Amino acid sequence: GTLLTVSGMNFGLQRGASQVQFTWISGDERQGYTEAEDASFIPAMDYDLDYELWSDREIQVWVPDGASSGQMIVVTDKGKSNAVFVEIESAAGTKLFPEKRTYSVQYSLEVGAVSADGENSLHLWVPQLVHAPEQREIQLVSQEPEPLFENVSGVKLFSLENLAPDTSHTIFQSFMVDRYSVETRVNIAKVPTSYDTSRRLFKHYTAADMIVSADNEQILTLGSRIVGRERNPYRKAREIYRYVLTQLQVDLEYTERDILKAVEERKGNPYIYAVLFCALARAQDIPARPVAGYLVDRDLQTTRHYWAEFYIETVGWIPVDPILGEGKIRVNIPPEVDPYTYYFGSLDFNHLALSKGLIELNQLDPQGRVVMRTDIPSLQGIHEEATGALSSYNAYWSDLEILGIY
Repeated sequence: GTLLTVSGMNFGLQRGASQVQFTWISGDERQGYTEAEDASFIPAMDYDLDYELWSDREIQVWVPDGASSGQMIVVTDKGKSNAVFVEIESAAGTKLFPEKRTYSVQYSLEVGAVSADGENSLHLWVPQLVHAPEQREIQLVSQEPEPLFENVSGVKLFSLENLAPDTSHTIFQSFMVDRYSVETRVNIAKVPTSYDTSRRLFKHYTAADMIVSADNEQILTLGSRIVGRERNPYRKAREIYRYVLTQLQVDLEYTERDILKAVEERKGNPYIYAVLFCALARAQDIPARPVAGYLVDRDLQTTRHYWAEFYIETVGWIPVDPILGEGKIRVNIPPEVDPYTYYFGSLDFNHLALSKGLIELNQLDPQGRVVMRTDIPSLQGIHEEATGALSSYNAYWSDLEILGIY
């Protein structure tokens, strides 16, 4: 959360795919490591708006979530810079990543039942596993076909051209990924009661968007009633978490996506639990975002899932899974662990994230017909765009499949 100015030469006039990387250490106290250089690196993140300025001789970058004391480097297409030691202080708390599970996963979608009578295109924005402090070393094993663009705001863009009637097409990808559990230790008395409101992260993740209706009058009034006179944002978030769990009853068959209607009907699914938490937090000027992805059960079956994160100055993003905190759905955590306490501030390695917050995308053709799929656990503004003489088609997006764990 500190803004650093990095001076040097030959950084490039524009950032492109270049990165500033910081030391990352899991924080597993059982490992007994002592040397920071034994750790791997974590880059400043685009979805956290960590880069403020990039020029050939100067970079301004916020110390990213998950960074530890150690070496900082600049990585461009010309190679790596020399390393500079940066000491990271944990003013209000620390984040640990104590346990790891490596997954082999695959993801596919099929397009069929095509009806077309001329030139056409079908553009598909396919979600990817999110690079994050707790989700690392993501390696593409295979994919077919090649995407039009490898990375558009965190998703891949595939383009199918001139689909013929009654043909079918498949997009396939497989990955390896290291997923870590997360534990936060917060000294509540040291949590700052105010945020740097000029920072883009604050402005972005306290604003309303098409998913999180933080500016709704009912949400604003409800949030104020929940937190009362409390000023500490960590305690505010905890009160909001408690409200969501006491107000709603778990109903996995519930299809409603209107959080106010869900509050009225007093039931919700993972999406409702996560988005309601984020809306109430943002309404209280606490940066928060829903996270979408999959939950892996004991039999390695995946379920579409949603959870949340909220931001505390000098600590970083703190995970919250309200529906698991309710306790009726239990995954692979020790039986003596209280879900209510654990899932406010901690997260197991059974979560695989496809998006953090809303991924805003622009359609390629102003005349294109766009589709936002609510059945896909990736919070994107667009999933499909049809152009030209493509009258109709069917698109089946498979769920993430676990091939193995290591």
